[in-house]
Amino acid sequence: DIPSEDVTPRVKEILSGFMPATAVEKQLTVMASESYRDLLRHDPAEWMPKVKCPVFALNGINDMQVDAEPNLKAISESIPQAKTKAYAGLNHLLQPCDYPTINYGAIQQTIDTRALSDILDFLLTTFPAYGDAQ
Repeated sequence: DIPSEDVTPRVKEILSGFMPATAVEKQLTVMASESYRDLLRHDPAEWMPKVKCPVFALNGINDMQVDAEPNLKAISESIPQAKTKAYAGLNHLLQPCDYPTINYGAIQQTIDTRALSDILDFLLTTFPAYGDAQ
């Protein structure tokens, strides 16, 4: 476990290549927080096989924080009933982006309509009674 102050200069240098200076300082604050570091230390592999409910895991391919292919593969292998889908041209927040970026704040659209449509289809297929309520 490396202290934040030991990695901050290098992380700042790396982030500066991907986002505006004002965003770099905010991102550093988040990344140095204990809750963020706990999240990075967490390994969901021990919990995923215990999931018994329906799962629909979505991930955008154009992302620098979450690599869609290995993450969706791990979910599929650990949760047999899971349905997964990777989206070209989206980040892991399911926002449209032409290339991998971590500058999420510059993207105006909150979630791509393809993903919303697929989520709705999954819910209506998995829980048909909800469709009857409309």
